[in-house]
Amino acid sequence: MLRIRPSVLSVVALLALLAGCQVTNPDYAAWVRFEPGSYVIFEGEQKIGDDVQPVRITEELIGKDAEHVYLKRTTGPAGDAGGEPLVAMRVENARIDPTEDMRTHPKAVIRDVGTEDVEVAGQVFHCPVRELELHAQTEGFIGTMTEIVGRAAVHPDMPGRFVKVSFRARTAHHEYEMSGRIVDFRAIRNQE
Repeated sequence: MLRIRPSVLSVVALLALLAGCQVTNPDYAAWVRFEPGSYVIFEGEQKIGDDVQPVRITEELIGKDAEHVYLKRTTGPAGDAGGEPLVAMRVENARIDPTEDMRTHPKAVIRDVGTEDVEVAGQVFHCPVRELELHAQTEGFIGTMTEIVGRAAVHPDMPGRFVKVSFRARTAHHEYEMSGRIVDFRAIRNQE
């Protein structure tokens, strides 16, 4: 007869419990329904401390599998502003710990605040608008952030789901703000 030690059972039970604490990653869910080559171009402005600059962010889906989406983000100045764009590759897991994203953080307060029609490249998106407030520390694309307040118009037919965004947070060194909207996109649909 096979005997399993109680300590082994405890470890197995703990691992099962920890695995159950993960949630769907909103970034994964926002991209997985699209095919590689899908992209969005966001234009707006960012304010770091007292410095305000135009910004252009292109995010493109370059690959995916059952557990990940692979994204290429190019960030640079918008319009005629000079400067070299910064290119970064991101891997978004299908499941994450809830504290890894401000939208799934247990302390986040998210409110539906109406709808807004937003035109992007000649197409009108009827978007639910949501506000988020988080008074806790979390990681974001600009590093560790606290005191986060944001508002977003979202739509499931837009790769990445965000159509229009305004966002404010505090980092260890400064206050950060960003606002803008998608100005162009390509949505290649998954053949389900």
